[in-house]
Amino acid sequence: MSGSQLEVVIDGPPDQVFDVVTIAGLWPQWHALSRAVAGVTERPFQLGDRIYEFIRTPAGPAELDYQVVECDRSRRARMQAEDGTVVTYTFESRGDMTVFRRVLELGSAPGTERPLPASTDTEQSSVPNLKALVENILWREHKGRALR
Repeated sequence: MSGSQLEVVIDGPPDQVFDVVTIAGLWPQWHALSRAVAGVTERPFQLGDRIYEFIRTPAGPAELDYQVVECDRSRRARMQAEDGTVVTYTFESRGDMTVFRRVLELGSAPGTERPLPASTDTEQSSVPNLKALVENILWREHKGRALR
């Protein structure tokens, strides 16, 4: 299996960062390849949930059908696609910050050759988008509480 990794430090506690990052409906707003999602998209995903992701790669469009196979809120989540592709999220507390890691391990259906859809460059181009989106959402939530 080949793959790629994204890592970013986000201003916010792991439980809150987890709850935003695992809302699949937000993926197209921050990940460079993600174009649309279906399935469980409006809330943080949970064990057993299905998510369908439509991506655009340099080789053309692709669809991934994920099932959440591990979910430990605020620490770790893992999704596996039918072709063996695995995406693992980890959340590590660092004071008031969270170190978020997204590791992609690319699977392949038997008898098919498939180019790697994400490179380190692709993953790194998504980092500023993810950081800004999560921190903006958490800031608005905090600001709203302060206005009460």
